[in-house]
Amino acid sequence: MQLPPAIVGKGILASFMGCIRHLLSLAAQNLHVDWGIIRLLVRVGALDSFASHWLPGRLPHSMLRQLFGVSLALMGIYIVWHTLPRVL
Repeated sequence: MQLPPAIVGKGILASFMGCIRHLLSLAAQNLHVDWGIIRLLVRVGALDSFASHWLPGRLPHSMLRQLFGVSLALMGIYIVWHTLPRVL
């Protein structure tokens, strides 16, 4: 299903305006954005986008499901590893 360009454009504009509003609220509280983290997230997102278009045609569905499960498990372990010391 392909979305009409007007809907896509409206979504992009709403996201942009939300980002601007958030940046202004941070500035009002004298807080700053770590642009290095933003660049890292954009790069990882772009790599993820390319991989999600490339992998499904080259790997069997069962292997993709296993890779997804492993990635979720690793992400969970990472979150627990970095959160648990702060909680305890």
